[in-house]
Amino acid sequence: MEGYNNNYPNESILNLFYTHGECNRIISRTCRVFNHRYPNLPPMNRFKFAKIETHFLRHWNMNTKRNCAMPVTGEENNEINILGYFTAHPHASIRKAEVDLDISMTSIQRVLAKNKWHPYAQRKVYELRNGDAQRRIDFCEWLTIRKQEHPDMLRKNLWSDESKFTRQGVLNNKNNGV
Repeated sequence: MEGYNNNYPNESILNLFYTHGECNRIISRTCRVFNHRYPNLPPMNRFKFAKIETHFLRHWNMNTKRNCAMPVTGEENNEINILGYFTAHPHASIRKAEVDLDISMTSIQRVLAKNKWHPYAQRKVYELRNGDAQRRIDFCEWLTIRKQEHPDMLRKNLWSDESKFTRQGVLNNKNNGV
């Protein structure tokens, strides 16, 4: 099997890690020594090394090729179970479904994507009412007058981005077919 980007055979990547140990885990020294020892390979730099190391630590192998034609799920029953689960529990997370259904998170994500379902949780959003626009205009006019009367007013007041709103708005019905 070929290694990173098909530019480095697995044996060379293994030698890269040996060299890294010999160089006291100093990446710049590792790259310099590696390039000197293997002049026929594409030059190694710290960015390539970091990508190779990250990939290896994440996947514990040197092969970066992925099978792009992975099946959505091994069993058709899994797909039915996943869709049924999220129909019955629209607020559930993918992680919760993974535990409840004993199906991997990636399989659940693939089934949801295949069926154009989005793993978004429902949440209430704030409702705008008819008088809101006029109240905002009134506040701006009031603030303008106060600012003219007291020019330092805004510097002396403590402002925050917190507000208190009522939650009697509409729902985000992304997966409910609404």
